[in-house]
Amino acid sequence: MRNLFTSGSFWGILLILLGSLLVLKHIFNIEIPVGKIFFSLLLILFGIMLMTGSYHHRGGNTAVFSESKFSFSKETEEYSVVFGQGTLDLRELELKEDVKIKAASVFGEIKIYIRPDVNYIIHSSTAFGSIDAPGGSPNSGFGSSVVKSSGFDESAPRLILRTDAVFGSIDIRH
Repeated sequence: MRNLFTSGSFWGILLILLGSLLVLKHIFNIEIPVGKIFFSLLLILFGIMLMTGSYHHRGGNTAVFSESKFSFSKETEEYSVVFGQGTLDLRELELKEDVKIKAASVFGEIKIYIRPDVNYIIHSSTAFGSIDAPGGSPNSGFGSSVVKSSGFDESAPRLILRTDAVFGSIDIRH
């Protein structure tokens, strides 16, 4: 059941059922609420998957309905949490060139740890969420802000962190 939503046979059966209901509705003039039935089946299936714990997704850079500790990789530029919690530890990051990272939280929470001596700039954007960054005032509700490290040097290698919180929170700490 773990990969049910990506399974070809699941979608095939669902489309055959939907098509059959549409044929019955239009050929035999039987009033069948096809859209409502389709949506209801999806909700029931999704609820069963959540209750059984079979929809917890943990990828290398994504946590959905789960808790995850992300490992930084130079190949991965984006980390996201949806209905869960995540931790991204950047304290071991050595800057030899600019490093760009995006972190997004949707109905979830991400904690990001950076060293205080790192040259960083944080661009944050919120929609019904909150972002708390060192040296800056918390950004909550709607809006955007930019926070730079103390002694920020534009010409030196830097961490460029883009954070987005939608009904979620991001907490950046030293």
